[in-house]
Amino acid sequence: MLIRVLHYAPLAVGLGSWTARESGGQIAVAAITDDVDESVRAEFTTALADAVDNTDNALIVDMTRTNFLGMRSALALADVQIHSDLQHRGLLLVPSYPASRILAVTGLLERFRRFPTVQNAVAALRADQAVA
Repeated sequence: MLIRVLHYAPLAVGLGSWTARESGGQIAVAAITDDVDESVRAEFTTALADAVDNTDNALIVDMTRTNFLGMRSALALADVQIHSDLQHRGLLLVPSYPASRILAVTGLLERFRRFPTVQNAVAALRADQAVA
């Protein structure tokens, strides 16, 4: 499984580009680019917890390319969300339909702040920061 932590940097025209550069005002996005089954659950959990620990404010988890999320991996994702709360950081989720279904079946879906696209999650996070 591959997890890439990228940083979202807005362009002047209001669209966005992806960059791996670290600089002020950027938002961390963990892009899950594969299925999350039992064989990669520990790696998945550790990588996301590390991403939470290494961001200044919130982490957006992009699961739009995830076709399978195992039940124990869904529970691990919920554990990472609790970890982010304890660190006073947010976790915003952009789930695929299959990931949403497993989270719904396990009763975990409503625990997450969910968005249809990464751009929607970025906009919501920026709006939260403007209010704070």
